[in-house]
Amino acid sequence: MTWTLCGVLAVAGAGVAAQSVLTQLGTTDADAKALVLDNIGEAGYAGSSIVESARRAYAKLPASARPQVTTAFYAWTKTYVNTAAFKTAYAARREEQKPTYEPPKTTPDQEMQAKLAKDEADLQTSLQQMKGILQPADLAKFEAEMKKQIAQMKTKPYMDAIRNDIVEKRAKEKADSDLMNRQWTTSYPADSNVRIGVILREFLAATADVDFAAKTKKVMGEGGEVIMFVNDAYNQKPWQWRTAFDYGPDVLAAARAAASAWVKELPAK
Repeated sequence: MTWTLCGVLAVAGAGVAAQSVLTQLGTTDADAKALVLDNIGEAGYAGSSIVESARRAYAKLPASARPQVTTAFYAWTKTYVNTAAFKTAYAARREEQKPTYEPPKTTPDQEMQAKLAKDEADLQTSLQQMKGILQPADLAKFEAEMKKQIAQMKTKPYMDAIRNDIVEKRAKEKADSDLMNRQWTTSYPADSNVRIGVILREFLAATADVDFAAKTKKVMGEGGEVIMFVNDAYNQKPWQWRTAFDYGPDVLAAARAAASAWVKELPAK
């Protein structure tokens, strides 16, 4: 969420308090609140359905009304995220998104032995199945090969290799779990105001130098014609910068003013 320059812009009309504005923007109070909740965790991104809903919403507004609606949206959102209803919904969403990790209940050696026992049992099952299919000579060769495999499975190098694979797999699963948990605590801190502060600061940092005089051009991409900046360095800018360019200087000025005032009241981390 860049806060304003993101998908929750679709709820901007709610700040104006006129239900007719919500209708005009094609949203409801319930949908507006859902977008705010969704956007806090996901934070939007260029081309997302949330951001695209913002574009459609603002396209319905006269250019002269957009800055005022932007300011009003901030006021509405700030009020909503401090309600008990939002905090309850956020806590539920946070718990819902929490990664789960169940440590192994056995040691690597126990898992290795279980695997070896299963592999041997599978070979024995194959032998029984072959008894009704193969000729005696072929069956004898099959059984001899099976016994060789079983003997190989019981050698130290083979068992060490199996055990090492298990250890490596468990280490990767734990590392993946730790990473997911760090991402979760970043996206869903216990205090939702911490996340809101991060999002607002990212927005302010990303949009501090938007060049509204930048030239654009049409380029044929894989999905059809797209708009790109003539200055390729601008195409590498954060998506918030590029989205702010689309909304124009007046909307951005209103958004940055509201975000700057709000962020001063929020936790630094």
